Amino acid sequence: MSDAYKALIIACIRPNIAFAVPDGTPEQVYAEFKVELLPTGEQAAPPKLIKPSGLPGYDDAAERAIIR
Repeated sequence: MSDAYKALIIACIRPNIAFAVPDGTPEQVYAEFKVELLPTGEQAAPPKLIKPSGLPGYDDAAERAIIR
């Protein structure tokens, strides 16, 4: 995946994450999801959590943002 494409995906998802990250949480903390898309860009299946962030509330918020 190119860096430009990755940045576009992050730009679509990140503004929809509603979660207050606790103070002192390193920026390297992230959740990784597998998302299958149809050629139209619609989701073919629900997102699947591949690598949890260690913050279950954040993981849930990120999944909801992906679905949006």
